[in-house]
Amino acid sequence: MAEKQGSSYIVRKVTVKTGLENDLYVEIMGKGVKEGLRVINNPKDLTEGQEVNLG
Repeated sequence: MAEKQGSSYIVRKVTVKTGLENDLYVEIMGKGVKEGLRVINNPKDLTEGQEVNLG
């Protein structure tokens, strides 16, 4: 996940469970999931706390 801080985002590790899904959307839930977080689909080259620009 990425949490907005100023004009950029900070990478945060959040454990999630998936719920309902279709071709376009996947429901996620878990402790720490809140409105305003952005999901990072492929975080393999990122580390927690790293600043990223999601433009």
